[in-house]
Amino acid sequence: NGGWTPDSCRALSVSSTTRPPLHHTDPLRTMKLDLSSFRYFQDEHFRVLIAVEMGMKNHAHVPTTLITALAAPTLSSSASASPQKCLRAIHAAKLVHHDSVPYDGYRLTTLGYDFLALRTLTKRGVVASVGRQIGVGKESDIFLAEAPLPAEDGEENETELSEKPSTPHVLAIKLHRLGRTSFRAVKSKRDYMGNRKSASWIYLSRLAATREFAFLEALHAKGMATPAPVAQNRHVVVMGWIPGSSLARLHWMERADATRVARSVFGFAMELARYGLVHGDLNEFNVIVEDSRVLAEDDDGEDDADASSA
Repeated sequence: NGGWTPDSCRALSVSSTTRPPLHHTDPLRTMKLDLSSFRYFQDEHFRVLIAVEMGMKNHAHVPTTLITALAAPTLSSSASASPQKCLRAIHAAKLVHHDSVPYDGYRLTTLGYDFLALRTLTKRGVVASVGRQIGVGKESDIFLAEAPLPAEDGEENETELSEKPSTPHVLAIKLHRLGRTSFRAVKSKRDYMGNRKSASWIYLSRLAATREFAFLEALHAKGMATPAPVAQNRHVVVMGWIPGSSLARLHWMERADATRVARSVFGFAMELARYGLVHGDLNEFNVIVEDSRVLAEDDDGEDDADASSA
């Protein structure tokens, strides 16, 4: 995963106008997670985003009239907080996509959904800053992040305290991107959709994150070699960062070390089996070697041992 320094993360802020925005010099490498405008959006912008999110439960793209009806009661009466002005601002930042056929409406973009999840995690005091990308796959993107520093004696924290006081300072945030490549592939490899013939990427990604976090909590509580679960919101899972390397990046190791790693991986698989589970994607990219420890990740791929996909 490479080295980490405090300067590799830039701060997110829910209201500050004094901190510099987060800039990514290589948008392709960061999969377009551009947070440079994050700190400039106020509560009313996020309320309109939430209105679009709510409307997408029943609409491919949400009628502008419905967005206005959902958002208006939560906004102040000032002209600057009108739903129409907020829609223009979030559309300019590519947080929503506009369609005029067959009717005038909007839908969330991936970036808009990212903003909503990160906003909630920031307000809860879970994440303070997001840094460089450390992983990318067909179904997820992973970034380094920082938790808020503990408030000093006599000082009040600007955000709510994290629900987990033992949260590690350096975090990894995983943004699920199910449906990015193929909904057919998701249906064949995962049991998220059940008997559904189709589902929105928002539904699939959120379900995948909820499922992975539940597995992480259960397995970590049993003392199994998984990242420490921290928080989950929408399609984002926050976990403790493991300062190691994936097995795929290790091109050579001593015979004794290779034997130890192999035994650890097989031991992990056997321990899962004792609980009636099979890791559906236990490959060299999901095995992290950290000094003397071997840990497994990507736990949204767990299957029941009796399932046909196992």
